[in-house]
Amino acid sequence: MKMNRIIFAAAAVALAASCVPTPEIEFGIDTDKIEIGPAGGQKKINVSSSGDWVAMTESPWITVSPANGNGSQECTLMIDSTLVFGERKGVVRIQSLDSDDKKDFEIVQDGFAYQIVPNKSQVNVDDFAAYESRFFEVKVKSNVDFDVVLPEGAESWLSYKK
Repeated sequence: MKMNRIIFAAAAVALAASCVPTPEIEFGIDTDKIEIGPAGGQKKINVSSSGDWVAMTESPWITVSPANGNGSQECTLMIDSTLVFGERKGVVRIQSLDSDDKKDFEIVQDGFAYQIVPNKSQVNVDDFAAYESRFFEVKVKSNVDFDVVLPEGAESWLSYKK
């Protein structure tokens, strides 16, 4: 009989303890802005939530993993490298699926410096080769618009294709 009372009392204490409500977690994220260099890379953010949420962006150069979840989680942002000169900006939104709560944060990525890079820095043309064989080709990579300007007087023997 004494054992039944002890078991009944332990069960009552366990039942009372299990009825204590868990505190509601405020929906949010731990950043407003992420800045990253032109090479891109990975950054981490923390999502705080007591329910379901989803991450979204319209910028194809930003990936969020996981893109959805339940409860508080750490997310990894993967940001592609850029080839442009100027900075670019994107926005990531974390949206609660249980309420109308949403949090936006900005990603700002610096651009590379001006670059106009020919694939050859020096070209030698044999002066004894046949006239139709006296040519060379240079390919140029650039992250800015540029024009080719021929030296004065060279237009008669030097030409280029854009």
